[in-house]
Amino acid sequence: MPATELRPDPAQVREAGIADVAQVAQIHVRSWQVAYQGLLPEELLAQLDPKQRAERWNRAVIDGDPILLVAVDGADQPVGFVAVGASRDDDADGTTGEVYALYLDPDRQRRGHGRALLTASVLHLRETGFSVATLWVAAGNQQAVRFYEDQGWEADGTMRRDAVGECQLEQHRYRREL
Repeated sequence: MPATELRPDPAQVREAGIADVAQVAQIHVRSWQVAYQGLLPEELLAQLDPKQRAERWNRAVIDGDPILLVAVDGADQPVGFVAVGASRDDDADGTTGEVYALYLDPDRQRRGHGRALLTASVLHLRETGFSVATLWVAAGNQQAVRFYEDQGWEADGTMRRDAVGECQLEQHRYRREL
């Protein structure tokens, strides 16, 4: 895909600032509560705390690691976010970047924000010098699988289990050339 086709609308995606962190944390929790319904226990999802997520994203904004980008509405309010950086996978080399997280407010999906965030993350990774990108998708999250596959990502056959509270969440790795 030519680079010109990968340019997101700059009015839609920008780097997150400290003022965005509380909204990013709210989006993160709400997204999990919807996306992982049926994949994780309801009690665990109900106990997710935006304040804990805000601490994590506040550190990211201050440190610049990972890079946190937000999709915004016409009033410049975050409606989704993506976090990107170097791959954390044991089998990755210095040429592999990673999309750590991409979440949208569940009420704001299917309006192009997710595509804009993913495009911006691919561009950032490419411009940072990575030639391959990976991301992880929870098994059973068919909406995410369809979205990533529609955007040219392919499962590479690698699986892992992540502890979420006292549960294990199976995830599958997707990748694409940049």
